Amino acid sequence: MSVWYGLLRRHVHQSNLIEGIVSFPGKPLYDGHIIAARTVSGGNIIHPNNLHKALVRKIPRLRISGGCYRTRAVWVGEKEMPHHRNVPMLMEDWWGMVEEYKSMTEGFYDASIFLHDWFLCIHPYIDGNGRTARLILNMLRLNKGLPWLVIESKTRVSYYRRIRAFEDIIFKSHYPDIYD
Repeated sequence: MSVWYGLLRRHVHQSNLIEGIVSFPGKPLYDGHIIAARTVSGGNIIHPNNLHKALVRKIPRLRISGGCYRTRAVWVGEKEMPHHRNVPMLMEDWWGMVEEYKSMTEGFYDASIFLHDWFLCIHPYIDGNGRTARLILNMLRLNKGLPWLVIESKTRVSYYRRIRAFEDIIFKSHYPDIYD
């Protein structure tokens, strides 16, 4: 499935705006993002480390850590994310769920949202998690023949609220001790 380039550009613009970033062609935060979007636009499932590396490749301060799991604590707002020592195990579990997704024959829409939210609850990288997660969401959707989804920046508050609810209700019940 091929994705119209204009849709990829709109995705990149909106995805960056969700993060509070105004970007446009010729700037590192845009150019790396469009490269990563084009990478997933064919619908092939690739590991998020490779996707993250493509996303941050044009950003000097992040280039060296692209595709590498974080090695320190991070906060989203005032909330600390899972301890960094747990990230490799959490990502291994997540990747196992992606492998199961690949063999699914129905329920793709809900499963792609579930995997997107789960990834964000892990927050495996120092920066670029949200943008990587939205690319993953579309990679999974395209892999199952679903259309590209642009999450609009105007829905930012409800988007974050939904992810927090997912974390509190579902993710934490699976991993109650990872925040210590």
